Amino acid sequence: MVEYLNIQGIKVPAILKKNTRYIVRLIFKSGTLYIETHNGKMDEKIMGFVHEKSQWILKNYQKHRNQLKKVELVNQLPEGKVWLLGKVYEYEFKTSNQNFFRFQNQKIIIFTKSEQPGLDTVYDVLRAFSKKYLVQRTLELAKDTDLKPNQIRIKIQRSKWGSCSSQKNINLNWRLIFLEPTHIDYVIIHELCHLKHLNHSNLFWDLVETFCPYYRESEKHLKENQWILDIYKD
Repeated sequence: MVEYLNIQGIKVPAILKKNTRYIVRLIFKSGTLYIETHNGKMDEKIMGFVHEKSQWILKNYQKHRNQLKKVELVNQLPEGKVWLLGKVYEYEFKTSNQNFFRFQNQKIIIFTKSEQPGLDTVYDVLRAFSKKYLVQRTLELAKDTDLKPNQIRIKIQRSKWGSCSSQKNINLNWRLIFLEPTHIDYVIIHELCHLKHLNHSNLFWDLVETFCPYYRESEKHLKENQWILDIYKD
């Protein structure tokens, strides 16, 4: 029977099992914590041990959750669904003389010149949309903040959401389009602020907060969803 442990405000699904080989053992399976004890029961001593391992439990719970999300996300495409701008949309193909897509009635219609469109077609359209969306949004926010880069580049990056060079060029990861628009805006604002402060000093964070008061929430969200940077291999 699944129960929930409240660890630092996070509910972690847990199952208590009997395993005579161990006094107590903690393992994760499919995002659930299995607490195996010699007699299949919890006592004060074991509860204390679980409490001592709270950081380990939270770290591994998040790791397993992210892996499940990643598998779910990648498996959606063959089922005719795609995750975009923080939402899941159904998609369908229509014949056209060029590749592009548009939103229509809560669905994504992918227009393609391919006679046999497949997952590669979806990838290509997503990357093309990413370039258009991220460049346009960066230009809009650059105007709002009066922080203007020399160049805006949409790149394939494995470890960063974005970066800013000393030459005042901004690089953005194309996979940003899977995030909610507010978090995309934060990454862009973050990099725009580096045009003025190429560091993470207090002056830099003060400037970020001026344009993005919710930046702490976005920072947390980006760290929790770092796994997105490793989906859809290029």
